[in-house]
Amino acid sequence: MRQEIVVMLVLAIAVSVSFADAVDDHRAARALFRAKEYAAAEAAFAEIATAKSQLYVGHSLYRHRKYAEALTAFSNTITNYPDGPVNILCVAQTFMGVTLLAQGKPAEAQVEFAKVLTDYPTASPVRLASAQRYIGLSLAQQGLDGSAAFLAVADYGNTKGLRAGVVTFAPYMTTESFVAYLYKVLQIVPAIEANADFLGRVRSQINVLE
Repeated sequence: MRQEIVVMLVLAIAVSVSFADAVDDHRAARALFRAKEYAAAEAAFAEIATAKSQLYVGHSLYRHRKYAEALTAFSNTITNYPDGPVNILCVAQTFMGVTLLAQGKPAEAQVEFAKVLTDYPTASPVRLASAQRYIGLSLAQQGLDGSAAFLAVADYGNTKGLRAGVVTFAPYMTTESFVAYLYKVLQIVPAIEANADFLGRVRSQINVLE
């Protein structure tokens, strides 16, 4: 019995040390990434067997404009770590679409963004709203009307995303749809003092457009 306890303690210590080493390695790789040493960061992240590190392999390649390789890395994050944190997998799926947009393939990108909504419904509203916004951008880049997609961003109730949409969505939406979006913003964004000026500007936009 004593020998079994000793073995268990040794194994526990080994796992703890291994985890600590992985955390340190990830921090070192992140430092390279923040320093824009993308080739070195990619190599460092590739040595760490976690979903987050595999995601950053993709990010490093994307920042280095190696889009085909980045697409493979983001895909590998999902296939190699299917039980990984949902938001990590959600980001990997989103960046598959972002990478395809960078390659000038909006129709293929739209498919990947749609998978975010169907495959990761429990991801954070911020992540889901981002994917919905990218669906609208993908449609716009195909010369199609992305109004419905942009309007649906409001359904996720993310205040930051809603505020950004007031500035960025107008060129991609019909006037009628954009006004509907602005009304949704008024309904969802809390009427607190910090938002008073913003909501006033939204009402002014509606008055001008209607």
